Amino acid sequence: MSNNKHVVIVGAGAWGTALAMAMARGRHHVTLVPQSEAHAHELINHRVNKTYFPDITLDPKIQVDGDYNILKTADVILWVIPTQYTHSLLSSIKSMIQDHVPFIICSKGIDCTQTPVTRDSLLSSIVSKIIENPVAFLSGPNFAIEVARGLPAAATLAAHSKDLAEYLAGLLSTPLFPLFFHDDMIGVQIAGALKNVIAIASGIISGRELGKNAGAALLSWGLQEMKTLGVAMGARSDTFFSLAGMGDLILTCSSTESRNTSLGVALGQGVPLKEILASRNSVCEGMHTAGAVHNLSKQYQLVMPICETVYQVVQENISVDAAVHILMGAGNS
Repeated sequence: MSNNKHVVIVGAGAWGTALAMAMARGRHHVTLVPQSEAHAHELINHRVNKTYFPDITLDPKIQVDGDYNILKTADVILWVIPTQYTHSLLSSIKSMIQDHVPFIICSKGIDCTQTPVTRDSLLSSIVSKIIENPVAFLSGPNFAIEVARGLPAAATLAAHSKDLAEYLAGLLSTPLFPLFFHDDMIGVQIAGALKNVIAIASGIISGRELGKNAGAALLSWGLQEMKTLGVAMGARSDTFFSLAGMGDLILTCSSTESRNTSLGVALGQGVPLKEILASRNSVCEGMHTAGAVHNLSKQYQLVMPICETVYQVVQENISVDAAVHILMGAGNS
């Protein structure tokens, strides 16, 4: 069987576009499918994603197609649709996806649009209830802009089957974007989701200019919360000290390139939440995930003060000043 595959990437936001650029540098035929016809026309006519990467021209090997029927010709699908929209969109286009095609989830979060929130709210579970395809999960640490520009990066490709994870990692790796396989898909998903919640808390500490010492303490406690929930939900503890756990957490919390960290920084600086959200055109996954974690921590009877504080802040139940006080005592919980 040829290794030259048709890779179809669904979702042309920052990460979807970056993944298309990364895959185009490999040996595969790449099609990028935006969610809207208007966005598809923009990319076809201008070859630039003006919203996210206005100074980067799409690789000429990338085909843009606004018709989901292109999925019928896919050998591999990369799904880069925000968590809260996955169930409705995938349900509407599932007939276009052949059962044998590997389906790789590239979005992070826990779906809280359907209740109750349980382990079945992980994206791999949601997808597996809609389609019967082999499912895998791609996770960082990655900033989309660096991947789009061709800077070196590494990522984790996880699946319940080690053989599937190893096969897909080998198939899609490129010299500048190597993928490392992992068989703890639950742990990799939880790590990728919760690090966005911790990043909001980390940003609040930075925005308040409380210093590097406070930031390091918060990251340490945040990693512990990630591991605590993960193990309770069936993950392996060592996953949280891997590229997909600690690696992704450190990257996300280290820079305002992260949407979640920058949200926290703005909150820490005193900017009202509604004003922050009104000025953005991208999803801050940590806000939605905080609600899911709030429910899961109750279900598993876990004490998770950092995640709970972020939830209370984004629900505007407590002030940022009160949040800082709680966050800096999180290690005693």
